[in-house]
Amino acid sequence: MLKKIIRRAIAFVLTALTLFSCVSCNIDDTTSLGNPNYIQLSEKTAPKLTVSEPKCDPAIDKYGNNSELYSQCRVNISANGRKGDNLHWTYLDAFVTVSMMFGGKSYDIEVDLGEMGIIDNREYTVKFKTPISESEILSGYEEVSARKYSGYVLKDGEVHDFSQKSADREILTANKGDPCNEYTYTEDTCQKCRYYKIWGETPPAGHDIGANGICTRCGKTSAEINADSTETTAESKEPSSEAETEGKLYLDIKHWAGNSSVACKPSSLGEEDVARFYVNDVSLINYIVIESSNELVAKPKTARYPEDENGLVEIPYTIESYGEAVITVYINHKGEEGSTKLTLKLTVSELAE
Repeated sequence: MLKKIIRRAIAFVLTALTLFSCVSCNIDDTTSLGNPNYIQLSEKTAPKLTVSEPKCDPAIDKYGNNSELYSQCRVNISANGRKGDNLHWTYLDAFVTVSMMFGGKSYDIEVDLGEMGIIDNREYTVKFKTPISESEILSGYEEVSARKYSGYVLKDGEVHDFSQKSADREILTANKGDPCNEYTYTEDTCQKCRYYKIWGETPPAGHDIGANGICTRCGKTSAEINADSTETTAESKEPSSEAETEGKLYLDIKHWAGNSSVACKPSSLGEEDVARFYVNDVSLINYIVIESSNELVAKPKTARYPEDENGLVEIPYTIESYGEAVITVYINHKGEEGSTKLTLKLTVSELAE
């Protein structure tokens, strides 16, 4: 009898521990909303925020004149809700507190994410506790130092809604007004979160040089077309040594565009873009260093060699926000002291509705 009582007591204790353990597990998977389909917002689940450099607003003194001291500045913040080709995520009571540093002091901005976590370049004002000069704001500005997340996000996401009729689909034209480089494509946009997919792209017509040496489409002469091509080829570093001069021809760079214009919607910010060039022999490259003059506009990644046998090199980067940036590529030559420098002047603009 005593053994039965002891066994029952042990079973009761084990059952209680199991239930307590399960409850503890469930607490991690649910929220205060009591809905297991929502999880707490965090850096992993929040949309990507892009914060611009500050722009100073002049302080006004008691006489109505601009003061040398600045009492506030403005920053633009945009956000892209996390989404993929099939799903988008819904945010509930979600916001991110962005901490920015000026002169060693922290200033917080609360960014309300909205249902889909999309913000179209919204402007926020930072009011300084102690007025400081414009030069101190710009020179002493430190990029976002910390972020605090609050709210909830739908765990499994929802399927995109591309239910619009064919007549409602948007047909866009790229390089409009340039008959040789112009092409069209169709966009289907999700009716809930504005994610869009592109299909039906038509290739550019290209130049059609007639017997007189003039393109029948754009009216440019062969010399003008070749001049355009020369302007967008690799920009070489000024040689500082004989080895570096030889290095300029060493890799035989082909098909590098020195200037690029990207038009995109807020929902496409944060996505990867790629610049490409070909070399005569990939094995001659020791390493590649990629830099961006403004990572708030374009952030570079590591170079790739997807088709080694064809000498293709890809320079990937993500488009973070609207603006201008220069991506600089330094190619170190294997077995050589020289290196080659390529620059890509990038202008990112908003896609016209």
